[in-house]
Amino acid sequence: MTQTLRSVDDLAKLPDAELLACFQALRRAILQARCHHAAAVREGRAAAASTVAFDAFSWSPRGGHSRTRQAPIKPDTPLTEISMRVKTREALHRLHIYCVEDLSETTEAELMGMEEIGIGTVAKVRGILSSVGLALRDEAEVTERMRA
Repeated sequence: MTQTLRSVDDLAKLPDAELLACFQALRRAILQARCHHAAAVREGRAAAASTVAFDAFSWSPRGGHSRTRQAPIKPDTPLTEISMRVKTREALHRLHIYCVEDLSETTEAELMGMEEIGIGTVAKVRGILSSVGLALRDEAEVTERMRA
């Protein structure tokens, strides 16, 4: 049974056994909305100062444990669904990087410039991006754009 949650009252009506799974699904949906918003800003379809629109959330409880099922990584996969240190994920969120596709908009130098990110994490990021046909932004391309 699918439920649309529009308020905290709707959440309060859920059985206790379903709350954690609902919160996890809600968090994934919010991060995916942020990812889509960031892409819209990059592509000029939304103003940089605009906020993420997230009015309602439809959720359907599923049986089993979601942690045992590893979904395939796609460009819009939120970073929360990828195994990485919390401090690394938080650092990436500060750069407005919420999903795999957002990673392709940054350079290796930008990542290495962050205290929480080391060469091992950059290698992992390269592997993740490669698995979906993307790559880190080329340093030369960024330099060339700045000169123009």
